[in-house]
Amino acid sequence: MIPALSSRDALGSIIRSLRLPASFTESVGDELIAQSLRRAVYIEAPCPPYALARATREALAGLGTPEEMLENRIEDVMESLIAYGDILEMRAAGEDRWESDDTLELRAAPPAFVLRKNRSVVLLGVAGDEITPLPGDWDARIQYRGALRIVTFEAGEDARALLREMGLFELPEAVWLRLPPRETPAAHIKAWRDRLAAEPPSAPIEGLEILDTRKPPTYYRGRRTEPRSSNDGLFIARRPQRYGAPRWCIVDLERGAVKRFKDLFSPGDRIRPCDLAWRLQAALDAEAGTPQLYRCAPAGSATRITFYSPLPCWAERHLAIVGDKVKPESGLYAFDMPAGAAAAETGFLREMMWMADRADRDAGGTQ
Repeated sequence: MIPALSSRDALGSIIRSLRLPASFTESVGDELIAQSLRRAVYIEAPCPPYALARATREALAGLGTPEEMLENRIEDVMESLIAYGDILEMRAAGEDRWESDDTLELRAAPPAFVLRKNRSVVLLGVAGDEITPLPGDWDARIQYRGALRIVTFEAGEDARALLREMGLFELPEAVWLRLPPRETPAAHIKAWRDRLAAEPPSAPIEGLEILDTRKPPTYYRGRRTEPRSSNDGLFIARRPQRYGAPRWCIVDLERGAVKRFKDLFSPGDRIRPCDLAWRLQAALDAEAGTPQLYRCAPAGSATRITFYSPLPCWAERHLAIVGDKVKPESGLYAFDMPAGAAAAETGFLREMMWMADRADRDAGGTQ
C-alpha cells in the first residue's frame, strides 16, 4: 500500500529535489517557484511562455496556495527570470510552425555568473536537470532571494577563477546590462514618432488597451484602460492577437480612435518589446511633466528604493549588481541598497529613465 503524503511532506520533498534550503518548506515562495521554472524550462524548451507557466503550475498545484494566486506569482517570477537572464526569450523559428512569426519561445540560458560590486556573484542559467551548476557542497553558499541566486565567497577566494574552473562563463557587467543610449525624453519620443509616421493608416483595433499618461504614475494598474474619446496623441498600448499574449505597440489616437500603430521591437530582438514600452512610457510621462517616481527610505542599515511602475530589465539588472530586490509594503517592488550606493543608483534612474524622487514631488505639491 502506498502511503498518502500530506501537502507539507510533498512540499518538503519538492524543496529537497530542487536543492533549496530546508528553511523554504513553510510555503510555496518565489524561490521555490523560480527553481521550479528553471527545471521546467530545461524539460519543456523550446516552448511558449504559457506552456512553461502551465507545467510549473501543474507541478506546484495542491500545495496550499490558491490557484489564481499561484498563477499570478508564476507569471511574475517567470518575468523576473527572463529579465535577469536565467531564461532566454526569442522568436520562434522554423518553416513548419503553424504559429505566427511573432510567437515567442523560451529556452534555458547556459550557466554563467556576473560579479557584483561587493564581490559576491549573481548565478545565472540552468545546468540541466540539476538546475544549479555548482556541486552539492556549495549549496550553503547560495542565497536565494526571489528569482535571484547570489553566491558568496570568503576573503581571499578568487571567485572568477573558481567558477570558471567549474565550467561557468563570466558575463561582463556591460554585456549583462546591455544599456540603451543616453538621450532626452524628447529625442526618444521623436525617434518613435518618426517610425510611427511611416506606418499606413490603421483600421479600428478591437480589444485595444492603453496606458493613460494622464493618470498618476504611482498606480500602474490603474493607468491601463480602453481608449476614450478624450485620448489624443501618442500612447503605449497592447493589441490582442489570435495566438499568444497581446502585442506591445505605440498608437496615435484621435478622440480615442486609432490613426496609426506600430509594434514595438528592436533590431535583432536585443531588447524585449515590454522593455521598449516601459522606457517609452517613462519618456511620455517625463514630457507630460509627471515623471515616474521612486521613493527612498531607510531600511535598517540600507536604503530602500521603491518603484511604482515596471522597469526595463536592463534597469533591474543595474540595480541588482549593487542591491537586493525585495517586496515593499506599497509599490510594485523595491531594491535595498548599501547606503553609500543609493545616490549613484538614483542618479542612474534620473538620467536613463527620467524619473524623480517622490519626496521631492510631494514637497512641491504634485503627485
